[in-house]
Amino acid sequence: MNINMEKTKAYYTTQADACLCDCEVCQLYQNRVRTQFPNIAQWLEEHGIDSTKPYEAIWFEEESGNIFYPEVQYIVFGSCEEDFSCRVDDAELTVAKSTPKLPGITDPYFVLCVNCLDIMPDKPIPPKAKK
Repeated sequence: MNINMEKTKAYYTTQADACLCDCEVCQLYQNRVRTQFPNIAQWLEEHGIDSTKPYEAIWFEEESGNIFYPEVQYIVFGSCEEDFSCRVDDAELTVAKSTPKLPGITDPYFVLCVNCLDIMPDKPIPPKAKK
């Protein structure tokens, strides 16, 4: 993995907010990632990635009421091997097989995926709050 730390940090400072989802389930992840998954948050932040600003969070609600995030995606500037894999606690970090075209960005980037995170909300999330 070859991360352009300067461009990655700049993206999370100046552009990532525009991509944040404001639904309750995504806000749950954004608010809890640093406290519930401190080692994952630390790994991301050591690599210039703001753990509270995912590009995409794929999720579903389990019967238990937990919110399961099979994949949370982050934009990273630089390059990475297609077969990159790293374990942090119970999560596996991988590289997405396809990369979205981000408007106005011409520098090389890839999508880092954090796989298999589970969060129990403080209260049930109403259906209309889930986008």
